[in-house]
Amino acid sequence: MEAQDDLPMLRQYRAWLEPDSDSRREEFFARGLIVLETNVLLSLYEYTPAARDEVLRTLQRVKSRLWLPYQVGLKFVRGRHRVLDSRARTLKAAPNTVNQKLGEAQQAIVAARRLIQDLLMRYGRNNTSAYALDEAISDEAIKKLLTPWRDQLLNHVRELKEHDLKPAMLGHGDVVLQRVAELFGVRIAPQPLPEMIRRRVEEAESYRYPNRIPPGFSDTDKGTPLSSAGDYLMWEELIEHAATQDSVSRVLFVSADVKEDWYEPAEPGRGPRPWPMLAEELHLRSGADLRVETPQGFFEGIEKFLGAEIGDSTFQEINSVTEAPTTTQLVADVAAHGQPDLADYLQASGRMLGDVYRTGSSWNLLLRRAGLLEGEMSEEERQFTRRIASILHADDPDRVAAYQQLLDDDVPPYDQLDSRNQVYARMLLFNLWPQPEFTTWQAGIELLRSHRAVRQELRVVLSLTQPRRPLGPQLRLGEQELLPLHIHAAYNRAEILAALGLCDLGGMLPGQFAQGVAWCKHLNTDALLVTTSRDYTEANLPFLGDRLDGTQGGDGALSKSLFRWDSQSATAEDSPVGLRYQSSHSHVLLFVRRQKRSAYRGAEPWMLIGPADYVEHEGSKPMRVLWRLNYPLPADVWAYAAKN
Repeated sequence: MEAQDDLPMLRQYRAWLEPDSDSRREEFFARGLIVLETNVLLSLYEYTPAARDEVLRTLQRVKSRLWLPYQVGLKFVRGRHRVLDSRARTLKAAPNTVNQKLGEAQQAIVAARRLIQDLLMRYGRNNTSAYALDEAISDEAIKKLLTPWRDQLLNHVRELKEHDLKPAMLGHGDVVLQRVAELFGVRIAPQPLPEMIRRRVEEAESYRYPNRIPPGFSDTDKGTPLSSAGDYLMWEELIEHAATQDSVSRVLFVSADVKEDWYEPAEPGRGPRPWPMLAEELHLRSGADLRVETPQGFFEGIEKFLGAEIGDSTFQEINSVTEAPTTTQLVADVAAHGQPDLADYLQASGRMLGDVYRTGSSWNLLLRRAGLLEGEMSEEERQFTRRIASILHADDPDRVAAYQQLLDDDVPPYDQLDSRNQVYARMLLFNLWPQPEFTTWQAGIELLRSHRAVRQELRVVLSLTQPRRPLGPQLRLGEQELLPLHIHAAYNRAEILAALGLCDLGGMLPGQFAQGVAWCKHLNTDALLVTTSRDYTEANLPFLGDRLDGTQGGDGALSKSLFRWDSQSATAEDSPVGLRYQSSHSHVLLFVRRQKRSAYRGAEPWMLIGPADYVEHEGSKPMRVLWRLNYPLPADVWAYAAKN
């Protein structure tokens, strides 16, 4: 039997197969090039002085093997003020937040007292006990109870304000910047040429991110393509450095980022792990091996393999600082900034829109919890806000403008809207309420009007959406009027069905549609909804499109103008449906998406890739049909939809 090292298959796929071991891990800590991500360096501003000194002393042990990519250094020097400013704002807002919460507690105690007094007098006819509660749980007694707690909490806030670093120090006397600069010395990458940056950004936007090739594909909502490509720019620098330095055979990369664009999600029998394709790519292009560690794992490794001594309190700070922001942390951050405008907050804080909506939260909810928006959120409003993420894909100006008008305070009654805006109203309302309880569209508009704060949030979110690619014209089918759909724009299930007139109140609702093929008789049109990925692990999700119909999974683009599609498994070539596909007397609309689940935990929208004409087919039950697209696929869609 051949030794494992001599088997080509095991050598070629070793990144996916090689088990971890202490001995292999030790090689990286003892001899590997060490690259610290920006989040590791910025954490130095959040540690207490003692923990920061211990971390920096520990890094001195590996000083000669540290290397700083230009992209990491740029994000570090630009992000320093944001970190300290967020801390300062949070601490400044804390006393008011404490007083507000304790005030709410006092009101709750009084309300509880009055409830019991009312019950005693109404059902027990016990006025004596009821009046006695006024003295036992008086305002003065409550205040006496809460005051020591208030003092204790505020004393802690005052102690925290004595932190040694403040935003004003970043101009002069930034001790962290000085020590980091000394730590890296000359081991810093030069600035890439603008032409190189442009090519890499285009590569990320047109090929890697659409195909979810790590790293960085989850950052597409960061704003500009340049901002979204930050992780990939750093990754390319790292590969280039490893490929041009003969001394680099191992790279130890340290980052607090454990999103799915760095870590492969868990599967049965295996937990999450850094993507093996990262190690595969680095080895293929540079010959070097890769290991990815979290800050905690990195410092534990230095302690274990290099003999460093790091205190438990320092490890606690490392863990608390590098964890992904929770809703509680976001609330504190929002309170600290004191900024009720979502766009201004995102710019000031450096956070992404996804930080607000991926957790199932909303801007209004964060504002309420931060004390910047008065009143409690009703359960109806809470349910409503969970649907805000469903409009984040809106990327054509006509739809955004129509939705904005429908969200105005003075929106006209439904029957006074023209026919086009009535369709947009149905698209928006079905989008927000896929299973509505209202029975008329006017009732839906009135329900929308009753939630002013949510409407304002929706308007702001719509103002922040933007096309990710050039859009085509509005859709026209033959001699019919323009439909409220743009070629190469993104739409979810509810919008597609409402725009094509397939769903209505009192009839079929979007949530009841579970096919990947829809026949619109009144438009003489077949709508084909295609999911190009072959992931069968989420079979319980509603409306998975063509994966529910039993086809063989052969859908994909053969070129930017030719798309191969498998019909439903029961469709015969000589059936009425099969013959309709082959004729030129009806319209065919193709909608395509890469995957089922979006970055916001909801369903991924489809892109309308436009009307298509029949070319040929083969087989029956199912038919494998070749369609010619009227409009060539955009580059990013071609990248993920291409049929290998």
